[in-house]
Amino acid sequence: MLLRRVVGRVAFGPDLLTYLKGLKMDLIAEIDEKLPVDGIYPWAEGVRAAVRHIRVAEQWLERAREERNEDYFNDVVYRCNQTFEGMLREAFLASGGKDPTGKLELCKVEEYIKKTHFPRRILEMVQRYRIEWRNSSTHGYRLFFQEKEALFSIITVSAFAIALLDYMLELGSRNAETTSTSPRRDALRKELIESGRVKSLVKDVLRILLLAGDDIRRGSAPSHLREVEIIGRVAGIIGSLDPSIVLTRETPLLEDQHLRPDFLVQREDEALVVEVKAAGTGTASLEYGHVQILAYLDVGSLPAGVLFIPPALPQDKLIQSSHQYWIREREVWIHTIAPFVVEEPLSYLSRPERR
Repeated sequence: MLLRRVVGRVAFGPDLLTYLKGLKMDLIAEIDEKLPVDGIYPWAEGVRAAVRHIRVAEQWLERAREERNEDYFNDVVYRCNQTFEGMLREAFLASGGKDPTGKLELCKVEEYIKKTHFPRRILEMVQRYRIEWRNSSTHGYRLFFQEKEALFSIITVSAFAIALLDYMLELGSRNAETTSTSPRRDALRKELIESGRVKSLVKDVLRILLLAGDDIRRGSAPSHLREVEIIGRVAGIIGSLDPSIVLTRETPLLEDQHLRPDFLVQREDEALVVEVKAAGTGTASLEYGHVQILAYLDVGSLPAGVLFIPPALPQDKLIQSSHQYWIREREVWIHTIAPFVVEEPLSYLSRPERR
């Protein structure tokens, strides 16, 4: 997608603006591909309305170039602001916010989002866009935006829309999983309660994830599930089966570093991390997942992590395996649940380090 090309070209290529002029804006296609079409989420049409402003912003950008009229660059930013506000409002409603009149001030929407369970990275993106684009363009009537600023506003709000849409899909999946019931779930919930927490946190999480994976396998088209939807399912089923488990989504284990596991899982004095991969991922994702978890265990001084790869086909069977590693002469464990046999993903770290 465009963002990947941009990142790859910034470091190596010629002037970024010259490069981007010839590119088709395909971030919209990525948003369209993520949007559900079956009407399962009531906010989907609102998101489409918000994203439409990005399309119009692109038209203003092209018009400014063709007519050599720099005033239109301001219109590009104004349209991007409408996408920003629209996406925030739809996310607010998707997360349980109430606005019966549709006139709630945007600052109130942001206050609600900050106080709820939105991931920190989403809150950072909200703050960054508001400071860099919305505040200045809304209140600065003497401002004149340049072509590169208009272009970057499109890229920025598109990335923001994709990240927020991912979270809304995750949230919808989590809510559906929280209210789901079955005899197998009821039996496991009862067993977890009656055990009196005798078992360890990692063992309870593994049992819950095996059940989650089996539910995914029994569902329709498991290979079509997006990773964010699987993450939502994992959060929903763990929360519904054991409310004493505290899940923290993408919390930074070390400030100012991009070390944010999918979940930090805690119960009383126990803690571990869980990393989720999309169904159908192969051995490359397996090794990468182990490398990620080892980094989390290192900086977080945690004893164990779980890598969860759900089945892609109804006939797939989940296999649980455990691997011992050594980090700075400290023993750690990575437990993998996947639809294939896991040998030694990182054999060079499977033995104690020698001084």
